[in-house]
Amino acid sequence: MWRLRLLAAVCFSFSVLACTLLSPRYTLSLLVENPERGSIICDPEAADYREYSLISLKAVANQGYSFSHWNGAGEGYSAETVVLMDAHRKVTAYFDYEIPRNNPTDNLQIPFETQFSPSADETWTFMVYLDGDNNLESYALVDLNEMEEGIQRSGNSSMEVIVLLDRRDDGAADSEWKDCRYYRVRPDNSDAILSERVDAGDLGELNLGDPAVLSNFIVFCREEFPADHYALMLWNHGGGARSLSSSFEGTVTPRQICEDDSASGDSLFLDEIQQALESGAPEGLDLISMDACLMGTVETAYELRARADYFVASMSDVSAAGWDYGELFGSMSPGPAGCADSRSLSELMVTAYSESVVSRTDQSISAIELSRMEPLKSSIDKLAEELYLSDNKSFIEDIRNKTIHFFNRSIVSETIQQPYYDLNDFLYLLIENSGRFGSDVEEAAEEVLEELSLAVAAAYGGTELGNYRGPGSVVKRGLSIFISNGEQYYNGLSHYSYQYWYTDLIPATGPYGLIDFCTSDNDSLVKSWRELMECWYDPFRPPLGFTPGSW
Repeated sequence: MWRLRLLAAVCFSFSVLACTLLSPRYTLSLLVENPERGSIICDPEAADYREYSLISLKAVANQGYSFSHWNGAGEGYSAETVVLMDAHRKVTAYFDYEIPRNNPTDNLQIPFETQFSPSADETWTFMVYLDGDNNLESYALVDLNEMEEGIQRSGNSSMEVIVLLDRRDDGAADSEWKDCRYYRVRPDNSDAILSERVDAGDLGELNLGDPAVLSNFIVFCREEFPADHYALMLWNHGGGARSLSSSFEGTVTPRQICEDDSASGDSLFLDEIQQALESGAPEGLDLISMDACLMGTVETAYELRARADYFVASMSDVSAAGWDYGELFGSMSPGPAGCADSRSLSELMVTAYSESVVSRTDQSISAIELSRMEPLKSSIDKLAEELYLSDNKSFIEDIRNKTIHFFNRSIVSETIQQPYYDLNDFLYLLIENSGRFGSDVEEAAEEVLEELSLAVAAAYGGTELGNYRGPGSVVKRGLSIFISNGEQYYNGLSHYSYQYWYTDLIPATGPYGLIDFCTSDNDSLVKSWRELMECWYDPFRPPLGFTPGSW
């Protein structure tokens, strides 16, 4: 018997040895983009590794530098990562300069008072595009109830609040709420929704991602509830000018707000909003607001520049509950003539929202004077050219990586689809480190900062975003801007390769982007901010005019 056991043990040992010897072995290539900036500790360290081994990596920065990110098998922003050896793997570590931060607008808390009190001589109609046909439906109903409460508190008969409500079709047999409805908000302080349903014919199930629906709503409100002033309030998910899909498969759609589940997730392009406003209110509106995430970008504001006087939105994510409409409308008590202009309304929106999110640290909101967007864009395009001519892309990327941003670095889809950075913070980092660039970049950044301060009426940002609140002339911030992480790779392609939607051009195939801010409107070397990104990150496009030595 002992002989059989010995034989079995020998056979088992031989089997294990054979499997070990025959299992594939793979190499792990470790690179540092700039070796003088840091190194990588590998555990265990070997010439090659057995299949499915787990290898721990740690990035160690040298003095004066900090870890930025990994590319390759260890993609991510944590200094420590683990690589699964299921094939030959390559990992690159990137380190940034330790860039000093000294933004003088951080922690600015400037009290400002604003009064918005419509009188009989200054009537207002608020048009609320309440898209609840998605996973935000329950919050849409809460906000409608808050509007009733606010109207009750204000006691103001000089304004109308008209709502287009689209609820989610959950497949229930009861079809009571499957169709869209127009509502005239009525004063009420109960938990029930008691607003008056407005007869607009049989609307049926509408697609609120269709610009014609938005245009028809605006026309209906203006015809049935005429007033001296009009404000349009868009409510739903938002994403700036980015792509809606996270698939990265070449079929993503460059849309940005008002997702409608009953229409297969259709939503509004930036350009579609512009079209709807042009046809529904060709002479323009007094104010447009967006209760949605990430809409406070220079790209969005520039798109609306000729369609309204003021624009109110958030650079950051907005909580699912959205704005506090009870507080907002409740503050609009009747007042004497001259206390209800569009700037005062935009400032009130900033005040009301900032006071409703005091327990949060990651919220923002700003009011933008849209007539100032043309000179702001011109100054940004001039900065783009000076940055290109400075021939210092790597250091500019280091500055970008230190700039306050509005995406989660640990989520690759967000770094690709919504690479929005606080424009003010980026400018001050350029100015504070201008010794690396020269006076031309510094002067161009100062010019953008001045135009930004003129464009922002009022702004607020939580402690994670600079901890500021006050008039735009003082805080000088309130808009974000697209800056690609185009030197980084995902599935073998640069981030910029996935950002074809950031353009004013109609692609030969697929959906269109048509973002006005990307338009080239001068004869300079780098004609627009978009072209700066292309010069830096598009591997299929040669540099414009000449090839800087280090690129």
